[in-house]
Amino acid sequence: MKFFTAFAAAAALVSTGVSALPKVTRAGRYLYQEDGTRFYIKGVAYQEQGTVSTNDPSGFPEPTDYIDPLSDANGCNRDLPYLKQLGVNAIRVYSVNSALNHDSCMKALSDAGIYVILDLALPVNGSIDRASPAWTTNLLDLYVGTVDAFSKYDNVLAYNVGNEVVTAPAETISAPFIKAAARDVKAYLYA
Repeated sequence: MKFFTAFAAAAALVSTGVSALPKVTRAGRYLYQEDGTRFYIKGVAYQEQGTVSTNDPSGFPEPTDYIDPLSDANGCNRDLPYLKQLGVNAIRVYSVNSALNHDSCMKALSDAGIYVILDLALPVNGSIDRASPAWTTNLLDLYVGTVDAFSKYDNVLAYNVGNEVVTAPAETISAPFIKAAARDVKAYLYA
């Protein structure tokens, strides 16, 4: 699990175009702002739960759909005062639809000084299956499409590729596929 945290927070730090927020970089295992001060993530998960399968034999119920919170401008505007009241400087979003428009919400979050940590996987067919792991060009294309859709925003802090894939010892067979996903997404980000 240490690898996934390191990847989410460090390997995919993103900076694009004109930045309203201070650029955050990594040195070793720590994050820093442009002025050299340490950056500490004070965040929350920001995702309404979609429908969850109730007959999952693994005992780890999986969602069968999802709600993209960053495409809902009204929801973002409703929630932003509460995020600010909490002192949040980052949110983690588990699933987005890269084909939708996220401009309003991402701008509102940026204007409020809130970074986004974004999972690239999607429920059902858009993630590495822990029961039968594989890393395919279809998954890479999906992940790259999300990176491309969000690369224009100044407040994307990191991308995550391996959320809750390894949840039990028998599922460690998935680890090489997660590492391959991290390797390929990293290569794309730095190309």
